[in-house]
Amino acid sequence: MPADTPSDTGIRFVDRSSASFDGMCWPRAGARCGHVEWRLRHGGSQYAPPTDEEIISAASVLAAYRHLVHCPRSHREAVIRRLREVERLWPVTEEEAEAEVGTMKVWPQKETSDATQ
Repeated sequence: MPADTPSDTGIRFVDRSSASFDGMCWPRAGARCGHVEWRLRHGGSQYAPPTDEEIISAASVLAAYRHLVHCPRSHREAVIRRLREVERLWPVTEEEAEAEVGTMKVWPQKETSDATQ
């Protein structure tokens, strides 16, 4: 991810998983979204439940989804165009993807007590 973004795009990065433009902050559709989706679906059964950070990340994606469903078509298309521009100009590198989802390779098992084994 670039340290600073070209001023002509008006895009800046909040963190590795979020971009800001036109006065709005949007979650990036990078590897972290897939990681969080998996944790929300499978965490708590056999694996440890999602972390607070993962829950907040999911809430951000849900808020973005709700906004896009209810906003006018022209606004929705403009936002999606900008999000695609973010991914085109600054794609997630292999190193960033590894940093985002490195923990996916070894999922923490759910704690069990001796009485339940």
